[in-house]
Amino acid sequence: MNYEPWINPTLQLPGPALGAAPRAPRSAARKLQDADPIRKAVSNLGPTQRIMLAVHGVILVAVAYHGYRRNKNSVPWGLGWAVGGLVCPTVTMAFALTQGYAKSQKQEG
Repeated sequence: MNYEPWINPTLQLPGPALGAAPRAPRSAARKLQDADPIRKAVSNLGPTQRIMLAVHGVILVAVAYHGYRRNKNSVPWGLGWAVGGLVCPTVTMAFALTQGYAKSQKQEG
C-alpha cells in the first residue's frame, strides 16, 4: 500500500523564505473519493481476498445477530458479539454455533 499525503508541504510554504527557490505551481486539489483509503485498499485486493473479506463480513453480521437474539434483543450484547466477530470471526462464529445459533439463553432458577 503506497502512502500518498493529502497535502504537499513543499507547495504549502507561505512565501520565499531566506533565499529559497521560487515556489512551484500549486497542484490541483484531489477529490475526496480519491483520498478514500478503504476504496484504495479494496481495489488492490485479489479475488480470493475479496471473497474472504465478504465471508468475514457475513460472519460479523451473523454473530452480531446471535448476540442480539440470545440475550433477549439486547443491542449492547449484539455490539459486543460484533466486536468479537471483528477481532476473531471464526472462533466467535464457532461459539455462536455451539451455544445454539440465535436461541435465547435459558434462565436458571
